[in-house]
Amino acid sequence: MTLSKYSLKAKLVSLSMGIVLVMGLGAMGLLQSVHRILTKYQDDTFMSRATTLGNSYVAQFYDRYMDVQIFSSAYAFQTSDVRAMQEKLNFYVRKFRIYDQFLFVDPSGRLLATNERSPEGQLLNTEGLFARNYSGASWFRAVVNNQTTDDPDKELAGTYVEELHVDAEVGAAYGQKMRVNTFSTAVRDKEGRLLGVLSSRSGSRWFGYLFTEEMQGLKRRGYAHSRITLNNREGSVLYTPAAQTETSRGGSIDAEEAPLGLVAPEVLRGVRSGEPGVTRRRGSDGSGYFVGYTPMKSKKMVSTLGWSIVVEEPEAEAMAQLNASFWVFVGAFAAIILLVATVSYFIAAKLANNLSKLASQLSGDSDAVSLAADQILGSSTELSEAANQQAAAIQQTAASIDEVSAMVKKSADNAQQSQRVSQDSRKAAETGQQAVQDMIRAIGAISQSNAAIMSQVEEGNKQISDIAKVISEIGNKTKVINDIVFQTKLLSFNASVEAARAGEHGKGFAVVAEEVGNLAQMSGNAAKEIATMLDASITKVERIVQETRSRVDALVVEGKTKVEAGMKVAQTC
Repeated sequence: MTLSKYSLKAKLVSLSMGIVLVMGLGAMGLLQSVHRILTKYQDDTFMSRATTLGNSYVAQFYDRYMDVQIFSSAYAFQTSDVRAMQEKLNFYVRKFRIYDQFLFVDPSGRLLATNERSPEGQLLNTEGLFARNYSGASWFRAVVNNQTTDDPDKELAGTYVEELHVDAEVGAAYGQKMRVNTFSTAVRDKEGRLLGVLSSRSGSRWFGYLFTEEMQGLKRRGYAHSRITLNNREGSVLYTPAAQTETSRGGSIDAEEAPLGLVAPEVLRGVRSGEPGVTRRRGSDGSGYFVGYTPMKSKKMVSTLGWSIVVEEPEAEAMAQLNASFWVFVGAFAAIILLVATVSYFIAAKLANNLSKLASQLSGDSDAVSLAADQILGSSTELSEAANQQAAAIQQTAASIDEVSAMVKKSADNAQQSQRVSQDSRKAAETGQQAVQDMIRAIGAISQSNAAIMSQVEEGNKQISDIAKVISEIGNKTKVINDIVFQTKLLSFNASVEAARAGEHGKGFAVVAEEVGNLAQMSGNAAKEIATMLDASITKVERIVQETRSRVDALVVEGKTKVEAGMKVAQTC
């Protein structure tokens, strides 16, 4: 089965549908790329969340690290006024509302002052705190022995930091177990002598809201089961909102009875690499998790602590979000493909109808071209016949000139014979020598006239040769016209064939039509050239005939006169 059996409309529609099919196949590859991009976006989302939260946590950590040093420089701690110290600590708690407890201990480990109320204004039980000695506490020994949590490269020094832990002093004051961070520093006088140790204690209230806001943001994005953890160097989870039972003070109840777990080994390896990243892990039940992590090591964080933030989401839930976005994209793309296919169909159908109309119009134009070619053929035939007639007339003129030339030659022969007779007469009659000489001069003049006639005849022969060349060129042009007519007919036929085939593409006729136009132009130019040459030939021949007639008549008259003079001279002899 050949393509010619199908209509132009069917071909164009098939072509457009083929293009749509190719677009669809390309779209499949594009969709796979989109799926990979969305998956990477999913990974980047969790890594970005972990990094952003880590930066926010570090900013708060830096404030706590430096706050205790700033607080220690208060004038109240340079005096022995315990009540002033107490009021200053109450002010810090009430003002900042993120600190649960302050302890100011002298160099011997005896408690001098502590805040009496919570950030919410609740009266605390502080009697038991004054009965204790803190010289054996880890935070006290570290500060006294200048073993604070320092990072000289980042200009962080002078504060001893303890990670989140269940603190006995806070528990005694609040009457419940609480996880807190401690930030402790030395209080010195102007001479640098140790006056005591100031230690601040704060539960998750100073950073917990950051985790809560991040969790809420993930839930709004559809990640309802996300887990965010704050972890130490060993991979132990220090804090996670999902595992905390929050109180109004930001701590947690029964913290010792609620272990927070460990970071997965593959995640811990990524954290220890020192750079933010993403990974996958498997839970104990075999379920997968997307995991983003970031170690906290900015310029405002003590690197030796090795703390990190981990954000993870069950793979099934994360993929559900990804797949939902992916299928929305697929649906939109399918709708576009369908729209393109529909529009292509109607455009192809309309184009086919327009091409069919154009083919019909081209067919009519080809008939007109064929008729014009026939007319050109008739005109060239008439022109050829006229040229042949002109050639015959010129040939007759040439024959007449040949006859005149023969007559001139005969006159020359007669003149020579007369010269011989004159010479004989001179010998016969010496008395008529002078008369004979006069006759000889006359005869010489006749000879010169005859020579002039011969020269004119030869010039006429040359001009006749020029006329013959013109006639030859006319014949050549006639051949060109005949060739053009033949090619015009052939191209006319081809134009008809191409017009019939225009239903396929309609391009071939444009080339044929252009060639026909060129050939028609050639025919017109050749006809003009022939007409010009014929006019020139006729004028030239008429001029030659007239000039030859005039010259021959003049020479004949002159010769006749000379002969008559000679005859008179001869008679006198």
